[in-house]
Amino acid sequence: MNPDFENQIRYNFEKAFIDTLAKNINKDPPDIKWLSELFAEIRTKLMNLTPNNKKIQEEICNRLDLELLQQMLLNSAFDMNDLKQLIDYVFYITLQLCAPVRDRDIQDTQKNLQQMIAENKSFGEIVSTFVVHANKIIDVIHEDIRIFHQANQTPEA
Repeated sequence: MNPDFENQIRYNFEKAFIDTLAKNINKDPPDIKWLSELFAEIRTKLMNLTPNNKKIQEEICNRLDLELLQQMLLNSAFDMNDLKQLIDYVFYITLQLCAPVRDRDIQDTQKNLQQMIAENKSFGEIVSTFVVHANKIIDVIHEDIRIFHQANQTPEA
């Protein structure tokens, strides 16, 4: 298949995902079931990056407290400052766990999201963009780890 065509399909799929998630989050009251599942997936994927470090896993679990997040979202108590802290924390952890060659992409993504906040983009648009890009970054880190272990013929832990 033509790479340009594949990229266009991928782009359209991602845009549809972001638009649909943003629409669900911007409802009044917000539909947070899907968002909660996506946050849980991000938390699990981050924890899986450190299978032998219970201290970091516990920190991730505590900082990305899904029950608290759900309650805050349901009660409209989750604001842009909370979102900024969540974004900053997820990218802080990914910067700690990634190969240095990935730092620039992560920092650029974080800056783009901060710019969206500064431009007062909708809560749903920012959150949905964050979810997509956080997952992409975490998936790249997982792939880097897989390649490293494969090249060194070591188990992935």
